[in-house]
Amino acid sequence: MLARQTLGAIKRHLHTSTSRATLWSFLDTPEPASVYSYAHQNSLAEPTPIQEIRLAAVAKDPAEAQKMISPLQGAFLAHLVHMQRPQRILELGCYKGYSACWLAHALRSVHTEPVQQPCLWTCERDPSIAETATLNIAQAGYADIATVLPQPAQLVLECWDPDKKLDLVFIDANKSAYKLYYDLILDRDLLSDNGQILVDNVLLHGRVH
Repeated sequence: MLARQTLGAIKRHLHTSTSRATLWSFLDTPEPASVYSYAHQNSLAEPTPIQEIRLAAVAKDPAEAQKMISPLQGAFLAHLVHMQRPQRILELGCYKGYSACWLAHALRSVHTEPVQQPCLWTCERDPSIAETATLNIAQAGYADIATVLPQPAQLVLECWDPDKKLDLVFIDANKSAYKLYYDLILDRDLLSDNGQILVDNVLLHGRVH
């Protein structure tokens, strides 16, 4: 028990010692040689099926579509998956399934064997949005990898089997509950030994979440 508590304390320390940055273009400088422009030009291109999800969301409601991560953020997520080669990923907050598709795309490229069981789970509390995300993921060709859980993030974490360790957790759900999600992941020891927690919108609108 002491060893488990010590490991939990180490994980908490490591995941608390993080750096934060934004990859959204509206904070970019206009110079062609800016960091954002360089990153955009040298990162993984947005796959067509994933791009179609984003464009459809923007066409339907541009303001609402800002809930999605940017294409550059998607490429960054894919890059992290390529480096870590996780077996199990949990995404908290699904919306249209755009970021889940980026994660699934990367998982497929690093795991060449046929996927028998889903290795990516994403959750959405709104049943209608969860249904849209499920359809988008299927149409993009990632239904064999990604599963949409039509449940709130807190419930998913509270019910998650601690023996089914997660290699990567991407938190992008209810901003006011970020600390709760973070504590549930660590207190219930849901991460694998080399597991990572990624948190979006940590400094959303200048507020710490």
